[in-house]
Amino acid sequence: MQHLKPLALLSLLLVATQASAHGLWTEQRRGNIEVIYGHGAEDNAFKAQKISGAWAYDG
Repeated sequence: MQHLKPLALLSLLLVATQASAHGLWTEQRRGNIEVIYGHGAEDNAFKAQKISGAWAYDG
């Protein structure tokens, strides 16, 4: 049982890191407002039909 706590904490940290690794934002490109997915200055290709929703927090 003692080994489960560190393993559970490690699993939680890995999931939290992966969940916050990329962002989704809008910006003007080529005269259009486009949805951009990526990390920092890098953007990544994605299939728009796989996006079912997004949420944001401005704190």
